[in-house]
Amino acid sequence: MVFEFLKKIAINVIKDEYLIIKKGDEGIIRDGVFSPCDFSLHTLVDKTNNFILEKGKYKISLRDRDEVGENDPVGMFVIDNLRDSYEKFWCSEKIINNYLCENRINFFHEIFITCKKYLRGRIIDVGCGSGDFLKIINENNIDCEIHGFDFSSSALQRCKKNIPKGHFVNGNIYEVAYLDKMFNVIFCIEVLEHLEKPAEVLKEILRICKRDGIIIIAIPNGIYDDYIGHLNFWTLSEFKELITGADLVNFHYLEDNKTMLFILKGNGN
Repeated sequence: MVFEFLKKIAINVIKDEYLIIKKGDEGIIRDGVFSPCDFSLHTLVDKTNNFILEKGKYKISLRDRDEVGENDPVGMFVIDNLRDSYEKFWCSEKIINNYLCENRINFFHEIFITCKKYLRGRIIDVGCGSGDFLKIINENNIDCEIHGFDFSSSALQRCKKNIPKGHFVNGNIYEVAYLDKMFNVIFCIEVLEHLEKPAEVLKEILRICKRDGIIIIAIPNGIYDDYIGHLNFWTLSEFKELITGADLVNFHYLEDNKTMLFILKGNGN
């Protein structure tokens, strides 16, 4: 009885900062709510010992094995959003071949077709990965100068192979290493949902965008998105609230409404 009394006191003391989950339960905490999740393909850090989880956070380690079977969701391989994990990802030919499946390439083509009329001048893809989207722009002989920025050096090595005449920079997305108002068109494709401070990255993107330049952002539709590695799950109205310093020119749903594409115009501020 004393233990139960002390337990209640402990819960009242820490409930505003932590959620207490039964030791045998596994899941994800989002917006202060615990949702059960099957982690059979993953290894939780200290999941057998820790039963107190910080609100809004979770930590998952990579699977021990490197190979991805044909039934494995290859996108789940990188779920901790760390540089080292992405370096490992972009160094594996098998993983990349699975990742760059027909659906993924079709997705890139859908963005290209939707945004082709905006392409001009100096173009950059912020968080470009291996540069496969930029490769489509390059192969279509668009009259532009192609740039890419990513925190993975192994991904940028692939960029240089895909687009030998492209310009690629490795660095921190929160401090993009470019001069103010440098680019006519800026792409940021499925990057912001991985970041703890997306608003700061949007400020950096606006900073390097020319006056009246175009910013094209693709993010998952938070209504349908359940990917473990994502930190942000926006709806259309929620992401609109995040946009400051740019005007919304156009909006499209892609991939049967699973992806939201925002086309913005810098207002020069």
